[in-house]
Amino acid sequence: MLVFVNPYSGTRRAEPIFHKKVAPLFDEADIKYELVITERQFHAKKMVEELEDLNSYNGIVIISGDGLVYEVLNGLMARKDRHEALKIPIGVVPGGSGNALAACVLSAEQDSYRKNAVLHSAFTIAKGGKQPMDLVKVQTPSVSMYSFLCISWAMISDIDIESERFRSFGAVRFLLGAIVRTICLRRYQGRLSYLPVEDTSRYEEHFSKPLQQVEKDLSRQTNLGRTCSKSLPVLDSEPRLINIRPIGTSPSFPSSFPNQCSNSNTLHNFVEEHDVNDVEMSNVSDSTNSVKHQPNIKDTTDNSSTNNSNKTLLSPLDQPVPSNWVTIEGEFIGFCAVYTSHISQDAYMWPGRKSDEGVISIQYVMSPLSRASIASLLLAFEDASHTQSDNLRTVFAQAFRLESLEPDRGILTIDGEALEKGTSCIQAEVIQRKFQIIRPGNGTSTS
Repeated sequence: MLVFVNPYSGTRRAEPIFHKKVAPLFDEADIKYELVITERQFHAKKMVEELEDLNSYNGIVIISGDGLVYEVLNGLMARKDRHEALKIPIGVVPGGSGNALAACVLSAEQDSYRKNAVLHSAFTIAKGGKQPMDLVKVQTPSVSMYSFLCISWAMISDIDIESERFRSFGAVRFLLGAIVRTICLRRYQGRLSYLPVEDTSRYEEHFSKPLQQVEKDLSRQTNLGRTCSKSLPVLDSEPRLINIRPIGTSPSFPSSFPNQCSNSNTLHNFVEEHDVNDVEMSNVSDSTNSVKHQPNIKDTTDNSSTNNSNKTLLSPLDQPVPSNWVTIEGEFIGFCAVYTSHISQDAYMWPGRKSDEGVISIQYVMSPLSRASIASLLLAFEDASHTQSDNLRTVFAQAFRLESLEPDRGILTIDGEALEKGTSCIQAEVIQRKFQIIRPGNGTSTS
């Protein structure tokens, strides 16, 4: 294993976490590893991007928060041999303040994050196996990058970025940030355009049941075995869209890896479905706070008959979105486009979300709404009961564009990383099964 540890993440406990808890378990499981203590921002990204013998590792393990996962994934995507590099699965042990990916994996494995999350995560890695997971291709007027978690704006991103001052408190920082932002409420004028999925019934099912029922269904599905995937029931009613208007115009691990995943049926079309050209990836910024000139980002991948899925759903940012997209315009309080079950260890955003569904859940709140209702909604993130709230609006999309109508206000974040101040437009599309995470199973995902 290639192991990255960020000693500065969260409460700065990642390094002792590895030496005291993870390393002994790896030694007991006879897992060899090469340890890298990151020294600066984007150290891991640069190393993963340039390492010549990356294929000599069975996996990459990250002990940090979600920021280091973001680095490693963008480093893999920047490689010329990205197709092969993306076959190397990523495992994560919580060592930061957010730890969303760790929470997603543990939730899918029916393990509690609150009890021995570090040991549960390390043991999950030791057991081996791999599962496909979605990536989201993101474009702004200046940069192109890849996201595995969420894109947030308005109140959600304000809480994330402004709570950095409370980083030494660990995960409590988000609660403190939420209190401040609820009292000092902001509202933002914006325009959301999106391409809805054709059949939303299976995704709406996730939001129409209480969390306990969703987890019970997942547990039953897991106990029945992972050799087949089970679709969720179809709802009779059509999805309800509020305040909208149409726009006019696989290979397995080597035998040395314990409990390897041997069923590659679900991975046969993995990686090849969505290619990325080298020119585009050369524009992935080494810092989300620096800008490289890149007008009219376009996907120039092969659109031959054998690879039609490479065609992008996104129009150039200086052109209108396609006529079959839907637009919502108004005063936003909070916005989050999410493609995982959690966006932090304490924010359960999408119960029942599989790791490779190929869809984005756009969850947003619009004005007017009282502070009491907003506080109630934020507190409900902990157990996903916010999905039952009438104050939350949710749509399911293959791609979207978000435009701030007040360019000098608000913060846009990707996986918790802030974009350049003044970035007023962003668009994204989901790329199904683009990379892999270390997780037991027989090739079907239940996260």
